[in-house]
Amino acid sequence: MTQASIKQSWKEKLAAGQALATAGHRLSAEEAFERLDFPTRRDETWRNTSVKPILETAFGTAQLPRLDAEAVRALRILPEAHLLVFANGVFQPELSQVHPQQGLGLMSLAQAKQSLPELFAQHFESTGLAAGDVFAAMNTAFSQDGVFLHVAKGVALERPIELLNLTVASDQPVLAQTRSLMVLEAGASARVVEGFYHLGGASSLTNPATELLVAANARLDYHRLQDIGSQNFQVNTLAARQGRDSHLACHTLTLTGQVVKNSSRVDVAGQNCHTALNGLYLTQGADHVDNHTHLRHLAPNCQSKQLFKGICADNSSASFMGMVFVDPIAQKTDAYQSNRNIVLSDTAKVHSKPQLEIYADDVKCSHGSTTGRLDPNAQFYLQARGIDKAQARVLLLQSFAAEVIGLVELEEFHHHAMDRVERHLARS
Repeated sequence: MTQASIKQSWKEKLAAGQALATAGHRLSAEEAFERLDFPTRRDETWRNTSVKPILETAFGTAQLPRLDAEAVRALRILPEAHLLVFANGVFQPELSQVHPQQGLGLMSLAQAKQSLPELFAQHFESTGLAAGDVFAAMNTAFSQDGVFLHVAKGVALERPIELLNLTVASDQPVLAQTRSLMVLEAGASARVVEGFYHLGGASSLTNPATELLVAANARLDYHRLQDIGSQNFQVNTLAARQGRDSHLACHTLTLTGQVVKNSSRVDVAGQNCHTALNGLYLTQGADHVDNHTHLRHLAPNCQSKQLFKGICADNSSASFMGMVFVDPIAQKTDAYQSNRNIVLSDTAKVHSKPQLEIYADDVKCSHGSTTGRLDPNAQFYLQARGIDKAQARVLLLQSFAAEVIGLVELEEFHHHAMDRVERHLARS
């Protein structure tokens, strides 16, 4: 199929209902979707990731599945949290629960467009998320629902928020997407956990996009767990903007996925901000995970830290490309970026390209990348003390992964992530 025919097919699958975007944003995004080509390896940010298996999959129309409440409950990490559930991109109100709190607005994005039109119009696509990317343009033009979070000025949410994004396919592959908008006003704080899971059937492509707007002196801790299965695809786009004295932490744990592409762009637009982007990815079989970050320091006296670590086995592969941009005005920037990987086979592959682009002269910036095998001396040390070879390998890999998970401050997610990683490593 040609690109034009693929786009037309996808458009027909996604455009059955009312799009979220306002008329102007929808028209602009739809024009961009028609104009832009699907990325190839000639595109710098996609040079290590092929979209060919995605384009070769014949996706059908997503049917609204029937979900078992017990199956949904089994996926929960935070049983006391606010909960929004989406299945094949459709909000499931009967499985969701929002606990009342003054200053909290939490609902589906389609509901917010109707009940809070001024807030919606003010913030939707305010990050320019759709510009220059065909998948983000598709999301902006054709998404019909998603998550809306608004935390009023000075409000600290008592409970964390859990978002469950589920795909359920029957006899044909499913194409689904959601659009999320999270707005924290000045002095607000929130903790969000978002999980992506595939519950069976044919394969799926999910194309979520998220905007995070963190105002002055606000704090957002955002956690993302991707466990979609090795026959499925995900292209995940995130754009964030920070005001002065704000704190943003994004933690991403990727366990399975035939092709998973995470693109994150953060604009540090106010002074004295703290930004943390962390990721841990475990690949096996023929899975491929690609993390691309673009962190722009646009104000002085800010600090950012990025730590991405991967463990790659079998014929799997991973890619990390990180860009730290420091504007001339962003003096006293302190930026750190590191990517470290362990390969467990001769056929596993890792591509790593951390980058700095600095136009200020009073900064402290560093980046680094390492890829290698498990330390044989450390493994021998454990075996010499009565630990068998397989268990010694698992212990060393757990220690390697624990550095990233240790950066998570939300205790329930921290323990859940460590448990999932331990079980994943023990199986593989």
